[in-house]
Amino acid sequence: MLTFLGIDPGFDRMGWAIGKWTGKTWQSLDFGCLKTNSEQSIFDRYQQILADLEALIVEFQPEVAGIESVFFSKNQKTALRVSEARGLIIAKLLQHDLELREFTPNQIKQAVTGNGHADKTAVAKMVRLGLQLGDQPIIDDAMDALATLLTCQTTHAFLSHRSTPTPA
Repeated sequence: MLTFLGIDPGFDRMGWAIGKWTGKTWQSLDFGCLKTNSEQSIFDRYQQILADLEALIVEFQPEVAGIESVFFSKNQKTALRVSEARGLIIAKLLQHDLELREFTPNQIKQAVTGNGHADKTAVAKMVRLGLQLGDQPIIDDAMDALATLLTCQTTHAFLSHRSTPTPA
């Protein structure tokens, strides 16, 4: 049974989702959003991200992590801060020797809904169905992390199956 971690990176909010995949079903699914204090310096906020992520890794002991790549077309300052936070997050995951996967937003939409251009509503609906989450409220960043978690598991299963030799 593998434990997967899905991350929606950010410096203000970082969505996370963790789940154990038995090969047939999800067990011990948990998710949330780590928030930093906007009154603090950016470096204090980065330090908080690292500390909170460390706590998640220590508590749940994931083996595989998926992280969303960043695409911004508007605010370059925000894009820079998110990219910096994302780099710190990746470094922390690598420090713990996690198998790391990276996905574009379109790859996640494709994996979850079958349509690489699906809107957030369609993604949320498929995440709720796939993880049997019902109508409980879920913050957008956590929903994105859950979608990344599903994509990571699906991709891992596909790649593992492809690398397994077929019997002669």
